[in-house]
Amino acid sequence: MGPVPPYADSTFVKELRDAVRGLRKHATPGVERDRAYFLFQQRFWEMYVGWALLDQGVKLVPRVEWDKAWQGTGPDLMATVEGRRVWVECVAPGPGTGPDGVPEIGDKQIGHVPVDQIKLRFLSALDGKRKQVAKHAAAGIVKPEDAFVVAINSRCIPLAFLTDDPPWIARALYGIGTHAVTYNAVTKEWSEASLTPQHSVTKQNKEPIDANLFGSGKAGEVSGIIYSPVDPWNRKGDLASSLVFIHNLTATVPLPDRWLPFSVSYAVSANGKVGTITRTDPESPPSTHTDHPSNSGPGGTLIARP
Repeated sequence: MGPVPPYADSTFVKELRDAVRGLRKHATPGVERDRAYFLFQQRFWEMYVGWALLDQGVKLVPRVEWDKAWQGTGPDLMATVEGRRVWVECVAPGPGTGPDGVPEIGDKQIGHVPVDQIKLRFLSALDGKRKQVAKHAAAGIVKPEDAFVVAINSRCIPLAFLTDDPPWIARALYGIGTHAVTYNAVTKEWSEASLTPQHSVTKQNKEPIDANLFGSGKAGEVSGIIYSPVDPWNRKGDLASSLVFIHNLTATVPLPDRWLPFSVSYAVSANGKVGTITRTDPESPPSTHTDHPSNSGPGGTLIARP
C-alpha cells in the first residue's frame, strides 16, 4: 500500500482505495454507487482540509507525534495555532433519508431550494461531531484549553452548493432566516433588505431543531466551522479560496480572527442585544451586516442588514 501520509490515520489509504473500487464496481447509479461516492468524498474532504490548512501556513502535527496513546481513536487532524492545539474533525454528510432528507435534483426543485432540509443536514452533521468531541474529551485526548473545529463539506447534499450571503451554514448556526423587505402603504416606501430570524428549523414530525447554537452559547466547545462545497471535480484554482470559516461568537476557546488568512470568514460581535455579522474577504476590507435588537440569546436573533 505504500507509506501512510504523515497526517492521516492508518486506515485512510485503505478506505480511500475501497471507495474508488466501489465506484468502479458500481458504475450504474444506485444505492451502492452512492455509498461508495459518499465514502470517497469523505476521505477526499479530509485530505483536502489538511492540504488547504498547510497551504494557508497552518502547522499540522504529524499523527505519529500525538496518536500513539489513542491508536487512531482521536480526531482527524491536529494543528497548532499561536501555540494552542487545534483539533479538526471532518465530515461530508449525505442527503439524509425519510421525510427530512434533501430530495435529488429534479423537476420539483425548479424554482425551489429546500433550504430548511439542507440546514437540518448541517445541524445533524455538527451534532454528530459534537458527540464525538465529548468522547474525545472524556478520554483525555481533547483538553479544555484546546480549540475544536468541525470541517463540513456539502457536496453530497443536493443543491447545497447553491448559497447566499451569509451562507446557509452560517444562518443555520446563528438563527438567521431569509431576506425580507417591508412596504409602508402610507409613505409608499420600501425598507432596506434585512434578514429575518429563524431560531429553529422544524422537522416534518413538528420537532423543532435549534438553529441558533452559536448565538445562544449551546455549542461552546466548537471554536468554529470550516465549510466548503468542493469536490475533486468542482473547485477553484487555489485551495484556500475554496474554504469559508464561521467563527463561533460564544466559543469557550475562540480562534484568532484571521487564522485562515486566505479564506473568507464570518465573525459575529454583540453589543447587548444588538449584533453584527462581519464577512472578511482575503486582501480586502470587511463588509458588515448590522443587526436589529432582539430579546433572545447573547448574540441576538441576527436580523441582519446586508
